[in-house]
Amino acid sequence: METNAISFKNINNIFFEQFFNILIIADVILLLFSFFHTDEFHKVIRNSGFIISTILIRVSFSVSGIINNVLIVSAILFGLLMLLIHNKFEKHLANAAKENNEKNEIEE
Repeated sequence: METNAISFKNINNIFFEQFFNILIIADVILLLFSFFHTDEFHKVIRNSGFIISTILIRVSFSVSGIINNVLIVSAILFGLLMLLIHNKFEKHLANAAKENNEKNEIEE
């Protein structure tokens, strides 16, 4: 019974390690691809933040105990923080563009 639990745990670790390795490689490829399609710094930073979150989750598989949980929670919080900052900046850009358009209409 104990060997079944150990082998199941090993299979689970192998799957998630391989899955997150592939996920990190795909994220980096998407980041490089995004460099060719946008020069907007805030979008590149958002994508980089998501890669850092994925790497933190991957690193959490190599540790055990409370550090594992801390890494996972910090990865989630970091990803959410990057998304919130990005959305706030996008809203700021939209408001600035709207104000600029209104100003140009008044001047004409």
